[in-house]
Parts: sequence; structure tokens; C-alpha cells
Amino acid sequence: MLNRIVIANLHATSHIQTRCQPFEMNDRINLLLSEIYSSSESYKLKQESSFNSETEWREYRKLLLMVMYDDLKLVTKPHEDGSIFLSERGRDISINGGWNKYLQTKKEIKDKERKKLEYDLKISKFKSKTVFPALILGSIGGIYSIIKIIILLIGLSTPKQEQETKEQKELEKPNKISQTEYHKPSESLHNQGSLKIDSLLNYDQSKPK
Repeated sequence: MLNRIVIANLHATSHIQTRCQPFEMNDRINLLLSEIYSSSESYKLKQESSFNSETEWREYRKLLLMVMYDDLKLVTKPHEDGSIFLSERGRDISINGGWNKYLQTKKEIKDKERKKLEYDLKISKFKSKTVFPALILGSIGGIYSIIKIIILLIGLSTPKQEQETKEQKELEKPNKISQTEYHKPSESLHNQGSLKIDSLLNYDQSKPK
């Protein structure tokens, strides 16, 4: 399968060289990277004689040396004999499907990150709109809880006060009874004394003068 892909890429590369078709930059990088990866040993810089024109040769060298080496770090610096090797980054990208596959994967990751940011932004806006009502509801709930606690405390204290009042009345009741019993003998003694005084007066009056 890999050989078929490499052959197809090489065939497309030959079309670039012979027909000079206007490929996109990324497609040209993908094809040249695949050609270097398929080299059994090292990749040799092509000479001007391999191209139809000097312009094609210059574009080739610009792509390989300025873009793929200087900018993208996909290949190593050319040796004195003109050999070039894939860098570690270039090898990883080639193993995982090539340059275009790498760009596609990178785009998918960015799209996911963008969608996540948009989702987080929507959530933040929703929270900002609902935070004030939530605070109001929370305040109402807190006030309601405080009122319930006060009512509960009042309900607990009222029976206690009633019980204390009842006990106090029960204690006062024997005292009133004792006072009443105390006053009754005093009144009888007073009455008896009055009777005795009246008897003595009557006796004195009845004596002959």
C-alpha cells in the first residue's frame, strides 16, 4: 500500500517537473516530502539538467532549501555531496500520512478548539445572565430559612412559658389556702371576745345598785 502511494506521488512529481503544472505550495511540499521519504538511502539534490527550465530548477531549490529546510524544518541541511535527509519532524509527518494529512489533522484540532471556545463563551454568557436571578433566589431562600428558625424558636419557648406560669400558679394556690385558714380562727376568736365583753356588760348592768 505504501509503495503504491509513493509511486503515485512520484508520478505526480514527474508531472510537476515535465509539464510545470501550477500546484499549490502544500501539494508540492507533500509530493517532495514523499519523494525524499521513499529514497532508499539519502535524497540527492537534483541538478538543473533534470528540469525543463532554469525557472523550474530555481523554484525546486527554493521550495526545498528555503521552505522545507529553513521554515518548516522538515529536512536537514544539505551535505557537501548534495545529500539531504528527513528531520525527525519530517519523518514523523511522513510516517503519519504526509504533509497534507498533517495539515488536515491540525485543522481538525483547531476546529475542535474553536468550537470548545465558542461553547465556553456561550456558557459564560448564560451564567452572566442567570447569576443575578440566582442571587435573588438565594437571598429569598436564606430569609425564608431564618423566618422558619425564628418561628420554630418561638413555638418552642411558648409552651415552656405556659408551663412555668402554670407551675407558679400551683405554688401560689397552697399559700392562699393557708392564709384563708389563718384568717378564719382569728375571726372566731374575735367573735368570742366580743361575746365575752357583751356578757360582762350585761352582767354589770343587771347588778342592783
